[in-house]
Amino acid sequence: MLKSKTNSKKIFIYSAVIGLLIFFHTLGLIAPLEGVLARVLSPVLSIFYSSGSKISIVYNDQTNKTNLNIANAELKKRNRELISENAELKTLREENDYLKKQINFRKENDYKYLLAEVVSRNDLMNNSSEDKSITINKGRKDGLEKGLVLLNSEGIIIGKIIETRESISKACLVVDKKCKFAVAIQNEDRTSGVVEGSLGLTIKMDLIPQSEDISEGDIVVSSGLENNIPRGLVIGQISEYLKENNKLWQTAVIEPLIDFDDLVMVSVILP
Repeated sequence: MLKSKTNSKKIFIYSAVIGLLIFFHTLGLIAPLEGVLARVLSPVLSIFYSSGSKISIVYNDQTNKTNLNIANAELKKRNRELISENAELKTLREENDYLKKQINFRKENDYKYLLAEVVSRNDLMNNSSEDKSITINKGRKDGLEKGLVLLNSEGIIIGKIIETRESISKACLVVDKKCKFAVAIQNEDRTSGVVEGSLGLTIKMDLIPQSEDISEGDIVVSSGLENNIPRGLVIGQISEYLKENNKLWQTAVIEPLIDFDDLVMVSVILP
């Protein structure tokens, strides 16, 4: 009871003092004292203000950095999504372009075709390998058999099938030594012969009679002497030839007219 009365008395005194200060402030009687207090407390208040400003700046900087990190993460995520979308669109565009070219080629030639995708390459991890072959996603159940020829969208020979399974087939490329074709050179003599891959880079034609007149730039095409390979399909272009007077034969080096690294889809001429 005594403690309660003491607290009430203190509250009364504090209220009275505050009331008097407000009254004297209104009359301007304590203005000199306020000035002294302001000068005394000014450095302290300045320190508190400066510290508060620094804390505010640090807080704002941290907030801005957090917001920037969040925005940057969102931009990176969106960029990855756009890259993925762009890759899909590019793939669809390439396939669409291939189909358009193939349709035009079909209109000009009365062949039966089967479109196939390249699913693997044996030399992908070894560029120095002379074994140049691809695997396509069509096989015996699709009517494919050994010896059928593969073309790109412009109708240029890529290679021929050397092995078939139920759902896939393996084909050698024209630069593979195992890949041989009966051909004719589009020169005045219509020189014929057989070509095969050389070192996995070019195509070679041997046993050309010395009497035959060949030149750099001559186009080499299929001769039509092989089963299921029509005549006149382009294989490549003569880039150089070796002709020695003391020998019976001359040799031609034939450069393919396609980039094998870009193979995604191929056409197989059906029998």
